[in-house]
Amino acid sequence: MATVSRVLNGSEKVSAATRQRVLQAIEQLQYTPNASAKALRSRRTTLLGVVIPAVSSIYYLELLKGIENTAIESDYNLIICDAQNSSLREIEYMKLLSSRRVDGFIIINTLMPEEEVAGLARRGFPFVLIGRVVKSANVSSIVVANRSGAAQAVEHLIRHGYKRIAYIRGMFHPDDEERFATYRKVLAEHGLSFDPQLVERGHFTEEGGAQALQRLLQKTEFSAVFAANDEMAIGAMEKARQLGIRVPEDLAIVGFDNIRLARHVVPGLTTVDMPKYQLGAMAAKKLLETLGNEHIVYERVVLKTELVVRQSCGCG
Repeated sequence: MATVSRVLNGSEKVSAATRQRVLQAIEQLQYTPNASAKALRSRRTTLLGVVIPAVSSIYYLELLKGIENTAIESDYNLIICDAQNSSLREIEYMKLLSSRRVDGFIIINTLMPEEEVAGLARRGFPFVLIGRVVKSANVSSIVVANRSGAAQAVEHLIRHGYKRIAYIRGMFHPDDEERFATYRKVLAEHGLSFDPQLVERGHFTEEGGAQALQRLLQKTEFSAVFAANDEMAIGAMEKARQLGIRVPEDLAIVGFDNIRLARHVVPGLTTVDMPKYQLGAMAAKKLLETLGNEHIVYERVVLKTELVVRQSCGCG
């Protein structure tokens, strides 16, 4: 058994003749290593779990690619759990993943209460957060500079003469809270009063963005829209087109994320670029570093954002 194991794992402690005999036997018997048995012996499954809010989101798919490629480089595979934007589903997946069926996991933009995340950390199971900071727990987080990104977007619109700027929010999440707070702060810094009628929720989806724009148009006037993500911005653009509102001639629209689709819609979407692939890759790298490491350094990494100006704001 030991000799077969050495051959399968590429050990140099086997002579060429013995290696050849083992490989011939493997071929004749059509032998496949039992991953479960291997995991029991090594106490490793070479599996990482990823809890994602919604696999239908283009943003999360781009982020997931960074996780996947980094995991594969270290011979790890992924188990993807779609929480469908439900904190209850997230908690159920946490119970499943922490029952030692994976070596560690990554939680993306979790909606779970902070005490749930902190409790998970206290139980000692390895995980990394993306898009969320939990101050009461020893856990590493990879986040983006939401405030500076939102500030760039709103200031860009104000500098080009827009004063009635509507804001389409996502769902209740720290990312959305930071972007909304920055929107209000920048308005105040430029002497523009905050009008609650200029705010609607679009729940981070295209359809939600379209519906939010419809509601905004029914109650007030505005010349520009800042949406908390690109999918809502694109939904708002499509609704504007359906209503005969020209973008950017009649209405400027700016998004956040810079998903691949942003450069292909017409007009091209002005948006805040987030390093999505890097977010995923850094989270996976950090998680892999913690596995089997008794001296873990917990850290919060903040990645920069940058405004990408295209045609949808009329400022290019």
